[in-house]
Amino acid sequence: MAQFIMLQGTSSHVGKSIITTALCRIFLQEGRKVVPFKAQNMALNSFVTADGLEMGRAQVAQAEAAGLLPMVDMNPVLLKPTGHASSQVIIDGRPVGNMSAREYHKGYSLKAFEAVKQALGRLEASYDTLVIEGAGSPAEINLKDHDIVNMRVAKYLGAPVLLVADIDRGGSLAALVGTLDLLDDDERALVKGLVINKFRGDVSLFTPAVEFLEKKTGKPVLGVVPYIENLGIDEEDSVSLEDKLDRPQGDKISLAVVQVPKISNFTDFDSLDCEDDTALYYARHPRDLEGADAVILPGSKNTTEDLLFLRENGWPQALEDFMKRGGVVVGICGGYQMMGDAVCDPDKTESDLGRVEGLHLLGVTTTFVKKKLTSQVTADCRSLPFGGGCLTAEGLEGYEIHMGRTEADGRDVYPFIVTSRSGEPCCSPAGAARRDGLAWGTYIHGIFDNDDFRRGRPSCHKQFGESTALLAADALVTAAFEVIAHADLPAESRVEAAAILAKGGGARGMLYGQELDKHYETIRATEDQLLELHRNKTGALIIVAVELGCTAANAAPALRKALVQYAAEVGLVFQIVDDILDVTSTTEELGKPVGSDADNDKTTFITLYGLDGARALAKQHNDAAMAALDGFGAQEDFLRLLAGELLQRKK
Repeated sequence: MAQFIMLQGTSSHVGKSIITTALCRIFLQEGRKVVPFKAQNMALNSFVTADGLEMGRAQVAQAEAAGLLPMVDMNPVLLKPTGHASSQVIIDGRPVGNMSAREYHKGYSLKAFEAVKQALGRLEASYDTLVIEGAGSPAEINLKDHDIVNMRVAKYLGAPVLLVADIDRGGSLAALVGTLDLLDDDERALVKGLVINKFRGDVSLFTPAVEFLEKKTGKPVLGVVPYIENLGIDEEDSVSLEDKLDRPQGDKISLAVVQVPKISNFTDFDSLDCEDDTALYYARHPRDLEGADAVILPGSKNTTEDLLFLRENGWPQALEDFMKRGGVVVGICGGYQMMGDAVCDPDKTESDLGRVEGLHLLGVTTTFVKKKLTSQVTADCRSLPFGGGCLTAEGLEGYEIHMGRTEADGRDVYPFIVTSRSGEPCCSPAGAARRDGLAWGTYIHGIFDNDDFRRGRPSCHKQFGESTALLAADALVTAAFEVIAHADLPAESRVEAAAILAKGGGARGMLYGQELDKHYETIRATEDQLLELHRNKTGALIIVAVELGCTAANAAPALRKALVQYAAEVGLVFQIVDDILDVTSTTEELGKPVGSDADNDKTTFITLYGLDGARALAKQHNDAAMAALDGFGAQEDFLRLLAGELLQRKK
């Protein structure tokens, strides 16, 4: 039978999503089969699953923490605001229509709860632990009778609730006490503990407040969570934009995202924001473009109204002037549609505006249709005019969410081509660019998450093909022997060094290790076989480096033997920790999707020993590496530090 834990908050943006994500990862590390869940999400940022269904992005991050692929059962009801008091209602990943707040809360929300219950039933049957996130506050008296995301879910499941407050914004004690006071008795009984989030400073000074809360409410304070900068986890709504930069920085490439009222999927730009040499900020007025190097028009949940907003507030002239100064304007999805000559909505799918004149930056016209396109896509960028040259990238990954169909008049170039949509091959234009490169747009969300495109620096095998990359690797190997041949060493030392490199990189070293790796892709390796594999991969590489150094320094045999032993042990530590990080790290830190080893059914130290066992094994080999250094004196300090860093590394 599944177990439940639910996170509710005293308000929006208190950190429920982050704590839910953390608990998913903790339970995964404990060996539980855990899944995140949020009954109803109101979010401007959404995600498209592999089967073309739409869900909130917070549950996508939580799914990754739980080692799962995102699925709409994690978020069966999604509301995407389209106006001041209306939203597009999405049930089980598909839109069912636009509704006013009154229509939804008074007439539809309890019907939507049926989808919630069905999703919960499927998850309960497949997982042993559900980590459930609420929304806003459970004490909104005006919404309580029609609530389907907070206490109605907790009571339906009998789930224990943790109540979270954000101390960084102030008033957290009053918020906790007030929220509990407004709950009904049976709801208050479900609250099993309080959590203070985003705490800064000396936590010991907060002890009197903890004691007060526990005495006043009768509920234990289960945790005081520190404020953590730059978590790198997608935000759900525009409340988070309040914390973003609002001006350019002169020492960096300044990217201005136009903050239209109905902005959506602004997570598209998080990868740009993470670059060391960029400053991404949100421009609220045309004067904010001063000092920007490029302007981005983001996606919108109501393109016609946001386009009208731009036209009524001086943006067309501001963008035209910006481009005259050599600035580049980029549009993603709704932003791309706005860059055209017109946006037409004959069926009034978004608003009552049937047609709005565009910004005339691209020769395209968009017409909305009733059916929404939601797909994960693979695409190519074929010769995009940019920066005085052409940017080309293949195999770009992203997704499409739009109801518009865009037609081009032929005056631009069309570098963006979708080659696969929801796994099916196709050849579909997905954007346009001015021939001078000063304006371009695309329907592809997530395009900046592709390193090749964002940095314009594809890896060798992508840019030149695998065969050329292999030839380049061969050239580097022969270059290594050339370096040895001309090294300032005695002839016998150069011969010895060449032999060490040949052995370590050849059929008795790393090539053997790579062949073992391929062999164990199809069958399970034993513990001894896995150790042999990695001794001939990372271990062999480190041993070669150490032996070459010993040869160059003419090290004594005893010293060489000790250093080789050290190298062999830290090589295993490196690989064991690599396997640990595959289940405990994040995709951003690891540089590859978390859980990819498990997804590929690879034999790892985790699958053989478990997480705790793998950690103990890494510590065992680290201790053996340290023992090999005994007697080195002061010279061993750096090597001990290196071994410790390899054991404790986070990426």
